[in-house]
Amino acid sequence: MKFKKWIAIGLVLLSTIVYAASTDYKVDNQGRVWSSDLITKSPWVDVRAYATLALANTAAYDAGKTLLITKECILTANTTLTAAVVVIKGGSFTKASTYTLTINGPFEAGLYPVFSGFDAGDVTFGTGTVKEVYPEWWGANTIPGTTDMSVEILSALDSINEGMECVLTSSNYNIGTTQIVVDRAVESIKMMPSTRVTYTGTGAAIKIDLSGGQITGLNLDLFDIYSSGTYGIQITSGGLAHAYLLLQSRIKVHTINSYTTAGIYVDASCSQNEIDVLGFYNANPPGTAWGLYFVKGEASNLFESNQIKIGCIYSIQGLYADSAFGYNYVNIDVDAGAVESLVDKIDIAGTMNIVHIRSLAPLNIYYPAGLRLRSTAIGNVILISPNALHSLTDDSPVGSNTIVGSIGLTNLIKNSSFETNSGAAVLDWTLSNLGTLAVETTEFKHGRQGIKLMPSDGYSFINQALPDDVLGKTVTFFGWFKAISTNTGTPMLTLGDDTTSNDVAIPKDSRWHFMGIRRTFTDANPYFRIWVAPAAYNVGDILYADGCVGVIGDIPTLPGNDRSAPLLFATGAGHTVDQTITILQSLGIVRQE
Repeated sequence: MKFKKWIAIGLVLLSTIVYAASTDYKVDNQGRVWSSDLITKSPWVDVRAYATLALANTAAYDAGKTLLITKECILTANTTLTAAVVVIKGGSFTKASTYTLTINGPFEAGLYPVFSGFDAGDVTFGTGTVKEVYPEWWGANTIPGTTDMSVEILSALDSINEGMECVLTSSNYNIGTTQIVVDRAVESIKMMPSTRVTYTGTGAAIKIDLSGGQITGLNLDLFDIYSSGTYGIQITSGGLAHAYLLLQSRIKVHTINSYTTAGIYVDASCSQNEIDVLGFYNANPPGTAWGLYFVKGEASNLFESNQIKIGCIYSIQGLYADSAFGYNYVNIDVDAGAVESLVDKIDIAGTMNIVHIRSLAPLNIYYPAGLRLRSTAIGNVILISPNALHSLTDDSPVGSNTIVGSIGLTNLIKNSSFETNSGAAVLDWTLSNLGTLAVETTEFKHGRQGIKLMPSDGYSFINQALPDDVLGKTVTFFGWFKAISTNTGTPMLTLGDDTTSNDVAIPKDSRWHFMGIRRTFTDANPYFRIWVAPAAYNVGDILYADGCVGVIGDIPTLPGNDRSAPLLFATGAGHTVDQTITILQSLGIVRQE
């Protein structure tokens, strides 16, 4: 009785079978295939049924079926696949001799190796064949962060065409000392959240190479770049003319870590691009590197009409341009909730830029200015959100830029961290009397260098004039100083001159000291001065200095982390207090009490 029951159930099941056009196999309404031979009698073309890969591809393409790769396929010639291809685990393509593989039909595979023995560029995908390409197709990331995946990533990049992305999904891709070179616009990279690329070479982890010509429409969506090399990312034309430029491209990075010189180093012309970096983390506290660094280079690079967005900065400087470089028509948006930069954090050196400082709060007010306007900064608009900027160094011509917003402290001192020099000469500071003033690259507190003052018999000093309108105002002068002396001379910090001044002695104990002095000026002797006093034989003495700051008024709430403290508006070198306040009063930004 049970036997007859099962026969009846079987007859019911058979009645639901839907026959395909061929009678060699059957597909039921649940998608199950019934056949006596799935290799030769199935709804796809199984590569095992054919003598060569080429014959299998032709059969699949002519029949409008999918080519199923179920075994290792060793190339016997340069091969082009036109059929739709699905590679199951265990199936693969293996290179023989110098043969290449071109895939011009839809392609599917899981996250497992399917290409074996191929060099970068040997496997290519035609336009529209696939949206995402994975390095794991060329080799397994067996131990993330340890297994060298450089060849696999380069192979994936070289294989893609327009509209495709090289997608990194693992936790860590170690590329060893091999740079990831991007030299085609189609070579887009997408890193999934929490994915890291680790580079242990000496150059840049990712190099955008424009030496072969202009790149338009590149898209890099990166997460964490950890580079032990000079840069995290380098954009370079190899010194070629600025016609070789990066155009209408997008570089978005969550974090760039470790690098020794710059997170992103731009030595090429760039136009109409978007650069968005959430965080530059050179070290904490900062080391000796920059966040975003521009150089003019041999090709007289131009950087115009770009958008830059910068988040947290743990580097010497978030945005910097070398002395010969100016970027123009750039929209710069700074929202750095945590900042610890050791020289002016955002350096504006060009024309017609819009700079929005949303947050640039210092971790330590002793560090120099948050924003610096160079002498070449002309026609820029600086928008400053409330309590967003603690200090400004302004070396630009009077009235050449528009500042909208309130500023905490404005550093009156030019070249306050002694980072600008011409050969051995320290710019903006005057050496008086006998002695030697030199750039110091060993003993310094901030940036790359400080200064070294070696007096002669008698006294020696360096000074810099204050603005003309300090009469009746209190001025504060502070910085880092270190004195080495076995003589009776007195190193001093001075506001005024050698006739009328306020002085404070610098301890002669061969240690760095953060020191300051205040003076309310009632006469016209306005100088910042660092010197060794007279009436002593001072040959052999050494005085180091770095990170000097001069402001009008007292410092509000040292060390400056109290965001609720009343902010002080002051002016920069080249701008009088009255001129600047008049402009901002007309805009309704500040009021004079």
